[in-house]
Amino acid sequence: LKTNNINGLKFISNVLDAVDSKDFPSIIDSYKEENDPSIILLIGAYNGKVSVAVGVTDSLTYKISAVDLVKCAVTALGGKGGGGRPGMAQGGAKDIKNSEKAIELVKDMIGD
Repeated sequence: LKTNNINGLKFISNVLDAVDSKDFPSIIDSYKEENDPSIILLIGAYNGKVSVAVGVTDSLTYKISAVDLVKCAVTALGGKGGGGRPGMAQGGAKDIKNSEKAIELVKDMIGD
């Protein structure tokens, strides 16, 4: 679990192993409760599938959408697209090995 401060926002990223992507929304919700305002990015591999999820606290969704951020991360990991709503979005990817690159690209998007 890594936490960065980007322009006064808390950015939490975690690369998970052997966690089912079905559990990502509840993990993100628990991080959101403890950290507001914040943006949470989870990347994980489970049963050969790579999943990405992004959560944005309600206090930030007016200016940052989880859908835009998840698409950025998914693309960096060889996937296509992703969807959800401004506060929570998920997508599938091909390869977890570019996780650090995906995290950096999302950080860049938040920083702009």
